[in-house]
Amino acid sequence: MSAKSSMAVLAVIALLTGVFPAGGCAPARLPASTGYNNEKGILVGPVTEAQLYRSCPEWRDNASRYSAKPEIVEQLRKIDSKLEIIVFFGTWCGDSRGEVPKFLQVYDTVANGNFSLRMYGVDRSGSEGSVLAEKFSVEKVPTFIFISGDKELGRIVESPQKTMEEDFLSIVTDIKPASVPDSYPDDDDEPDTEYA
Repeated sequence: MSAKSSMAVLAVIALLTGVFPAGGCAPARLPASTGYNNEKGILVGPVTEAQLYRSCPEWRDNASRYSAKPEIVEQLRKIDSKLEIIVFFGTWCGDSRGEVPKFLQVYDTVANGNFSLRMYGVDRSGSEGSVLAEKFSVEKVPTFIFISGDKELGRIVESPQKTMEEDFLSIVTDIKPASVPDSYPDDDDEPDTEYA
């Protein structure tokens, strides 16, 4: 049996046994890979906006077509507290292709110097090449996690309830002034508190 035939049989078995979800973008339980897989176009690990747009130029086009509500953008610009936003996404995921560009358009339009952004591409197993997605209990992509200091304020999972900017504002409107501690979780550190 050829490698292509074997992969097709495995895919059918996975679909029939429920390894792949029926809807949404829950990562499948397949072996993890790290780095960029040119053959499949999957970004894995820490990714900058420039890297994402270079690898997936259609995402930039999707972002440029999104117009955030100006009154919401203005309210987000006025937030004067530090905010960390962590985004887990899959270049293989339709929800990520639709929602991450919208979020990036909002983030770039707001241009609030108090906000910082970290993005991680995950493979179909849900791995971003370290254990960070597991530490944050990421089950579906995209997942946008909003953190002030050591406290998770909220998440947008897969898609917003209203619009990307309205959900963003709703999550962060009650931020209390906080600084990001030196022990903030990153790729190499264990989190000091539970982020669930």
